[in-house]
Amino acid sequence: MDKRVTVFVADDHLAFLEELKTLIARNECVRFVGEATDGTMAWERIKALSPELVLLDINMPGLGGLEVLERINRASLDINVVLVTSYKEKSLFDEAMALGVKGYVLKDDYVTDLPSALCSMSQGDPFVSPALLPFLGKGECDPNQGRLGRDGLEHLTPQELRILRLLADELNDRKISKQLVLSPEDITRLRERIRVKLELLDDRELLDFARRHRAELKGFKLVPQDTE
Repeated sequence: MDKRVTVFVADDHLAFLEELKTLIARNECVRFVGEATDGTMAWERIKALSPELVLLDINMPGLGGLEVLERINRASLDINVVLVTSYKEKSLFDEAMALGVKGYVLKDDYVTDLPSALCSMSQGDPFVSPALLPFLGKGECDPNQGRLGRDGLEHLTPQELRILRLLADELNDRKISKQLVLSPEDITRLRERIRVKLELLDDRELLDFARRHRAELKGFKLVPQDTE
């Protein structure tokens, strides 16, 4: 029996919707079950399909993403919602958190952030794009809570932790990109983001850091397909 988490997607931009479906098809954590191009259609199909995870755009014809989320809440449906949006305003982010959204992914970073979000949420963990982490105040849900928490590792996303672990195994960018199904350019950008978060000056320091934490990284289960 297929135990992957079922996921439904709603976005009114057809090209972007297809890109999301492609990412989902490559992800071993989830299984695509349906789509919609407006909020009203999304709500009707969500009720019919009962997916475990729903990706919603905020601004759609008919019902917006937050309105769909409110209806899910009122109906007491056991569904986790991820907003995939271009909106970066704190007021909107706070409203979404207050409504109980479990994930908030920026469209600017969806190629690198969405795979992490899907795998995190398939394990019951919330996820917020790293660019929005400053919006999380003290006492709110930290999407990296419970992850490696030493020397700044708690600030890394699951995808970034996987890259760091592969670097510790002496894999180059080409091999890492193949294993994570990302382009070499994406890997370069993620490495830079890791260096910034860990306050490391260059690739040499990054590799030294990865080697020092190799045992911890190898022992930490980041996604279901990990067996080490």
